[in-house]
Amino acid sequence: MLLLTAPILGSIADKNGHQQRYLNRITLISFFTFLSVSIITLFFSHQVFLAMLFLVLANYFYQFSIVFYNSLLRHIAPPEKWGRISGIGQTGNLLGQVFGLLITLPLASGAVYLFGAVSLINIATQIWPYPTTTITRTSAEEQLFDLTAVDSFSGSKPSFLYIDGSSFELKTWRDLMINVCKFLYNFSPTQFSVIQNSKEFDWYFNIKKPLRCPIEFISGKYVEGAMSANSIVNFLYKISKGINYDPEMITFSIKVSEQ
Repeated sequence: MLLLTAPILGSIADKNGHQQRYLNRITLISFFTFLSVSIITLFFSHQVFLAMLFLVLANYFYQFSIVFYNSLLRHIAPPEKWGRISGIGQTGNLLGQVFGLLITLPLASGAVYLFGAVSLINIATQIWPYPTTTITRTSAEEQLFDLTAVDSFSGSKPSFLYIDGSSFELKTWRDLMINVCKFLYNFSPTQFSVIQNSKEFDWYFNIKKPLRCPIEFISGKYVEGAMSANSIVNFLYKISKGINYDPEMITFSIKVSEQ
């Protein structure tokens, strides 16, 4: 789009001498399109294509504004100072990008929440989920279990979760809980919410008083993280049964310790 439109409007602006007017208007449009991307990402994260559309438009108008920005150089400085003035402008542009990233870093990391919204990193993972692999079997050094297992998992660590044809690498039992809760919630949000608000699961999803160790498994949804390995497996078994998802279809592997 830029290749087709920028030369035409740039030529028109050069002829009528209205570069400043065009720059002001394009800058305002660019600002509001970038703002729209932020609003959609924060409050309408399920509108993926709408956010992508506004992002494309925002970048288009931003790049378009440079056409009029560059043409103003000859009006604000003599030819011998064009290089210096242009360098100062570009330096300001790059510094603005650096400081912009530093300002948004607390939002992305979850240290600061904006207007009560969840951290941007969690929203981003909903729009673009973590990549999954297609591993379908464990190695000889691993044992495979499902949520119906009655074994004791104390002192062990999970290595992979296998669910719905995909696999996720795990480092802790909390990773298992987060991934399974997220999957089950997406599988049936309504039934999951009913379970979440039931008396049986009040200790796991207590909303009336703060959880001892809250873990966010999806945007705005928290679960108690202070549980043992066996408690986590039993908890996930009850949740899967509650939403009518076969617990035998959720399997995980544990690496066998070398003797």
